[in-house]
Amino acid sequence: MKETMAKKGPETLKTNRLIKYTLFACCYLFWVASAILICVGIYAKTAKEGGVVDSLIADPALMLIIVGSLMFIITFFGCFGALRDLTNLLKVFAGILGIILILQITAAVLGFLFSDLVLDRTEQLMGSEIKLYRDDMDLENIIDFVQKKFQCCGVQSYKDWSMNMYFQCEDTNPSLERCGVPFS
Repeated sequence: MKETMAKKGPETLKTNRLIKYTLFACCYLFWVASAILICVGIYAKTAKEGGVVDSLIADPALMLIIVGSLMFIITFFGCFGALRDLTNLLKVFAGILGIILILQITAAVLGFLFSDLVLDRTEQLMGSEIKLYRDDMDLENIIDFVQKKFQCCGVQSYKDWSMNMYFQCEDTNPSLERCGVPFS
């Protein structure tokens, strides 16, 4: 009886090599990608003019550093756990991925249920950010991207740009961009 248990024990602990190395390879790729995200974020943060940004939304460099760091830690658990057959690390990895999946599903459902509120908040945010258009290069690039992507100008119409001091359509405005809109 002891002989059969001794033989059965190690066999059940063996993992399928294909699954093990596939998981390791996938986690390793994401691990490297997260390291690249961190490096790009740090480079962008140090190269950026002005240094400090008031909001996280308007600072993509900081967002890259945070997302890259979280990805780096999470994929480390999967990578090291798969390579060394450490079930505790793999359980932590699976648990974190499960939590992320639940959070994404929750965010999608809440976004759908409160779509009017989301649209209103987005319009408010976009309106307040239009006022700061020329003050921050990152913000300028984000607004340009959004306008090109949705083929629109302003929040409601092109008249929204009169909130920005550079595009304000008044005779007292010395800006060359007076009564205009950005190229995007």
